[in-house]
Amino acid sequence: MDSTDNKPEASLSDLEPVQETVQDSNELPPDSLYAWVVLACGVLIWAMTFGAINSFGVFQTYFLNTMFPTEPARNIAWIGSMTVACAYSCGILATISIAHFGLKATSIIGTLLGTLGLILASFSTKLWQLILTQGVVFGTGASININVSLVMPSLWFVKYRSLAIGITVTGTAVGSLILPPMQTAILNNLSIQWAYRIMAILYFVLVGLSIFFFKYRTPLPKRKAMEFSLLKNPTVFLLCMAGFFSLIGYVNHILYFAPSVVALGKSRSEAAVVIMLFSVSSAIGRILSGILAPKLGTINVIIAANAVTGIIMITMWGLGKSFACYVAFYILNGFFSVVIFPLASVIIANYFPKEKASLINGLLYLVMGISIVIGIPFTGYLFDKPGRRVDYSPVCYFGGACYLFTLVFLIPLRARIRKIDPGVSKWIV
Repeated sequence: MDSTDNKPEASLSDLEPVQETVQDSNELPPDSLYAWVVLACGVLIWAMTFGAINSFGVFQTYFLNTMFPTEPARNIAWIGSMTVACAYSCGILATISIAHFGLKATSIIGTLLGTLGLILASFSTKLWQLILTQGVVFGTGASININVSLVMPSLWFVKYRSLAIGITVTGTAVGSLILPPMQTAILNNLSIQWAYRIMAILYFVLVGLSIFFFKYRTPLPKRKAMEFSLLKNPTVFLLCMAGFFSLIGYVNHILYFAPSVVALGKSRSEAAVVIMLFSVSSAIGRILSGILAPKLGTINVIIAANAVTGIIMITMWGLGKSFACYVAFYILNGFFSVVIFPLASVIIANYFPKEKASLINGLLYLVMGISIVIGIPFTGYLFDKPGRRVDYSPVCYFGGACYLFTLVFLIPLRARIRKIDPGVSKWIV
């Protein structure tokens, strides 16, 4: 990207690539060895938070077929909906807590809340109890830790910031590779209660160990907890709307792919193996997207990935009827469906100054959290009514349509960046 004489944006209607300010002599150096230690801890936190959330797809099968067989799917969907919604939208609490108690204390609060939610979930026997414990309590604790870990790359990296953000979010794939088969084995040999308890122990130990290494390199700028006026910026609005519909489509397959495999006559263990393959391909997809984005253009990569995701969700998952087709779909889905999540943060980091970037990230996550509260119960309705609780194709079509609909926002966003910043008219960001 070519950029000369760049300054932080003067108004919310203008975009300019952000150039780093001169480092203070009292600050620790960026991109140092300790920065990579902090990054590794961030990866571990994402593995234990979003990895746990993704492994709840295994629980979704158990809820539908064993624990709540007579409960409407749209009601059961509220467990996963509240978990993901709180994980994305409660980052505002992290902002407030950091301002009052500091970064380390905020991380401890998030860890204790996440652990408490999982422990309480292990004693829950009713739907509303799981919505509160796994959904609200664990989801809120997870959100706090996720947002703290996202602050770290911006503080500790300058030259490799985009790469660091991309690597941090690959923790999702790492956790999704390890935790679902572990949870499946526990469900098959022990119980769902012990699946929650073992997860609680792992979460407390591994996340607690990670936050021990978190510290400031530079002081965080004082900022508001949330600034909704940022949505007046067309770039922010378009990016948030793309995230809104992408996350609905993404969580659709997280919650319903494993049950759809079981519906083909396969076991929960076989479904877990396919989820592991998805986790591997999604890790590769996140890393490759970070490598390809500077060469092909960040917006271009997101548009292509979301288009492919929508098409294969409808054709290979929705219309496919064989296990082989499902496996091929989920591997390809791993490569493409996850791309928007790390690259959206890269766009924000590259085009907005640090004090605005963190606010926009928080707003993006809030909007995506709201999308879950709206979208996932509707998906449950599609499974209950048009799908009659046996046909997953309405769920597949809806998820694919959500990904394709993001192009309505991503294509104008691409045109906007090209118009405002002609210096990157060919290769964007």
